[in-house]
Amino acid sequence: MQSAVRAVIAGGMYIHPQLVGQLLYDEPVEPVAGLSRRELDVLELISNGLTNRQIAARLHIGVRTVEECRAVIRRKTGLNDRSELTAFARRVTGSLFSRGQSSPAVRRAGALSRQG
Repeated sequence: MQSAVRAVIAGGMYIHPQLVGQLLYDEPVEPVAGLSRRELDVLELISNGLTNRQIAARLHIGVRTVEECRAVIRRKTGLNDRSELTAFARRVTGSLFSRGQSSPAVRRAGALSRQG
């Protein structure tokens, strides 16, 4: 927000990073650019069908933290409910992580869970 204000005060313009791809390439841009690494990890595990409790165990965080991540992801992406979030997660993570690959945190968590 501050960069937008500074740009306008300086006489320029501000375009939100999520819109740049759409404007330049006329392609829809998924709203994942604003998600944190933790939120992307949770999103990936949602796409794999894991419950909040399973996600929490896999990432070594509390269930309430997972619930909060879900709420933040929904707010940032404009999704209305759990089913929209799950569909979005499946669509987006398929393009973010190539087949058979996960984010580093999710790979580490999977390796740890298989060891113990």
